[in-house]
Amino acid sequence: MATMGAALLQGDNKSRNRQIITLTRSRAWERALWSLRQMPADQAQPTVVGYGAGIQACSRAGLWFLGLRLLSGMADVRATPNAATYSTAISSLGEEAQWKLAFEIFSGMPRAATSATRFSYNTSITVCAEEQWGGALSLFFEMPSAKVVADVISFNATVSSSGRASRWQHALCVFSGLSTARLAADGIGCNASISACGRGHWQLSLLLLSSMLPRSLVPDEISYGSAISSCAKAGEWQLALQLLSDMTAAEVLTNLVILNSAISACEKQGEWQVALQLLQDVALARLTADIITCSAAVSSCEKGGAWRQALALLAEVAAIREQPNVVSFSAGISACEEGANWRLAIHLLQEMVASIVAPNIVSFSGCISACEKCGRWDVVLSLLASMHGSRIQADAISFSAAISSCEKAGEWRTALILFAELLDARLAPTTVTLSAMLRTLATAGPWELSLHLLSLFSFCHLHGATSFGDAARACERGGSWHGVVQLLPEVELRACQWLDSYRSQ
Repeated sequence: MATMGAALLQGDNKSRNRQIITLTRSRAWERALWSLRQMPADQAQPTVVGYGAGIQACSRAGLWFLGLRLLSGMADVRATPNAATYSTAISSLGEEAQWKLAFEIFSGMPRAATSATRFSYNTSITVCAEEQWGGALSLFFEMPSAKVVADVISFNATVSSSGRASRWQHALCVFSGLSTARLAADGIGCNASISACGRGHWQLSLLLLSSMLPRSLVPDEISYGSAISSCAKAGEWQLALQLLSDMTAAEVLTNLVILNSAISACEKQGEWQVALQLLQDVALARLTADIITCSAAVSSCEKGGAWRQALALLAEVAAIREQPNVVSFSAGISACEEGANWRLAIHLLQEMVASIVAPNIVSFSGCISACEKCGRWDVVLSLLASMHGSRIQADAISFSAAISSCEKAGEWRTALILFAELLDARLAPTTVTLSAMLRTLATAGPWELSLHLLSLFSFCHLHGATSFGDAARACERGGSWHGVVQLLPEVELRACQWLDSYRSQ
């Protein structure tokens, strides 16, 4: 009778464990976990495979901490985790970016007398976050000493980890090792390598893309999209458009991310007409433009000097029920600067605040420049005060525009205050700043200050013929020919330096 009972219990164990596996595979994770929890109460014993299925159910439910509890509880029922069980737990941690815990579990496998397998290594490499690309490389190069042969998945996971961390040299080094290991590269590895090239290495992206067909690999939307993104980041808009054309010829469907990258490439070079054409292509492809699409298009118009088109696009953003972001607002404000429409620039800035979009230095600088061009120095001062209230530090460009606006209004005292604030902020004055300051003093301020500014910044080599002329006019207006005489030796020195530089060319 005892033997028969044990046989029945063993049979029930097997059926219950199989049930947990079936429930996990059918994504009924709640029932799987409930069944696993009920087994001890029903005098049934979960097996290692049953625990593994339970940990996988926790992973799919996003309950990684319950999965770890199951893994640590296996010792209480004398169930020894195997490599597959550990790998499943490590994989669940990767989905939750708990890479430190994943490394601890992997490191604990030898202590549990469990040898790491290729699957364990591949899983651990995959969970490495961007900041742990070094850990992924260490695990990859550790595999031979652990007598574990790397496969294509091992290579691809390592390439992806290095690529996400912008370590393109390491990514390509690992990718090139496929041939040494006598393994054939697949589309996943090629795409990861193309993506790893990222900013500034678009030539390598194109080279890798062109190498796919000789390897009997067909480029897909990820291949083309990564290469287009690489060209876009480098401002190679013509190559990005050529790749987009190649996609169409190869009958590879595009998507919004790829079109956004192409528009962004045009935006960097101010090719606003092409950007607007691509915006139409978004609609023709039956895709819905998002805020990234519109922001890039608005910015391309602004950089291309098409300020009317930029403002028109900004007004159309509401039509797609998207809230304009700081990029699109700032581009619209910069467009107002080009059109010398300071009232609309201020309106857009106020609209940003009303829309709970925090203005940045670009937003304020655009408004300040628009007001400066229209001679609204009073509004400029108000904007600088608003920047201070928003805890945004004005840069040299903002101060230069503000000083220039004071120059146009003859407010030399205010200009001096702004110039002092620039120095207090430990910002380096530019040639534009100094020229604006000298012009202000030449028009209304004391001539002695002009000479002081020139002597103060002579070591920076900021001033040129125009600056000396402004200082001379200030002396002339003040009736001080002595001041003009003081400038002559410096002018002569600068002229000799310029001639020497010209002759050496």
